[in-house]
Amino acid sequence: MNKFFFHSLILAFIYSGIAFGDVASTDPAQTLGEFLYSKSFLKKTFEDEKEAYDYQVGLSALQKIRGSWQFKKSVRLSGLVLSETWQVEGGYDSQEISEMIAVWIRDKLGSTILFECRGRSCGSSSQWASRIFERRLLYGRDDTQRYTVYQNSGLTNFWLIVYSSARSNNRQYVQTVLIRPQDD
Repeated sequence: MNKFFFHSLILAFIYSGIAFGDVASTDPAQTLGEFLYSKSFLKKTFEDEKEAYDYQVGLSALQKIRGSWQFKKSVRLSGLVLSETWQVEGGYDSQEISEMIAVWIRDKLGSTILFECRGRSCGSSSQWASRIFERRLLYGRDDTQRYTVYQNSGLTNFWLIVYSSARSNNRQYVQTVLIRPQDD
């Protein structure tokens, strides 16, 4: 889908929601983006939007099973996938930002947590960075990572993944992945 068309559709959707007083139906990508952009200590370093078929969402930690890193439990979704990488600046750390996002998601979007892990219980940070998110700069110390999967099936059906990590040179990153499954 053309990015200009998609953003125009989002704006039309938001304006129609405001005009009819239906704020709950606003687009989660738009509202999450506005929330993150409003934080002066976050700087977007990467964005990718694509249609994906069979996108794997891990609902367990990464484990080495029969010699390869994989999820013990996962679900596969097809639809629009928006990935963004944010660098944390200004003295904040990635764990604080993950918690801030979690509170905002709970209060504003009312999403359900399907899976969450922290630290070494998530598995290998290098595997998350290279294999799952394909963003090398997310590789950090295993004890600083956090991975959470949210689902919202209210007026707008979407899944949201938030992954955070801190590199050994103390650069902090947060990865968000919003998946809007297509209707079958």
